[in-house]
Amino acid sequence: MSVDALTNPAEIERLRRQRAKNWAIGGILLAVVVLIYVTFMVRMGGG
Repeated sequence: MSVDALTNPAEIERLRRQRAKNWAIGGILLAVVVLIYVTFMVRMGGG
């Protein structure tokens, strides 16, 4: 990535939106993993 890309307001906004999407996807994945883990524990009688 060039220095010009980091000073371009449109590029900065695009990177900010991409970072927000990445955090949202990560949060959803984490929630799914926790849901599967809890479901597994309840079904196995460990919860």
